[in-house]
Amino acid sequence: MDRFKEVNDAHGHQVGDALLCHVGRVLSGAKRTEDVLGAWAARSSSSCCAGTSRRGHHGRGPAARGRRAQPDDPPRTRLEVTLSGGIAELPADGADWDALFAAADGRLYEAKRAGRNRVVGAAGDTVAAA
Repeated sequence: MDRFKEVNDAHGHQVGDALLCHVGRVLSGAKRTEDVLGAWAARSSSSCCAGTSRRGHHGRGPAARGRRAQPDDPPRTRLEVTLSGGIAELPADGADWDALFAAADGRLYEAKRAGRNRVVGAAGDTVAAA
């Protein structure tokens, strides 16, 4: 979530926690059955998408679906949030989790530097704001 610290600072940690749960439900609803979604590094989330490839840009599909997903149960407090992400591919970006997460994390920061609300994949492939 982009600028999540600002949500906590402006609205308090209780609202921030509720927002994290809400976004988690939205992302979970946007993923495919074979995908795995989880928390990573206390402030990031990650997903593992089987059967996707950089060549066909299928890896961008799950990320884009998550960014465009609309909640079924909007929270009582309306907050506008955006998501940024980075995509890494096995084996092109590494053969172990550390290498994959490092590649994805680097691309996440590339997405943030490019203005947030986007997902960056290998070779700078970008899914920009809708």
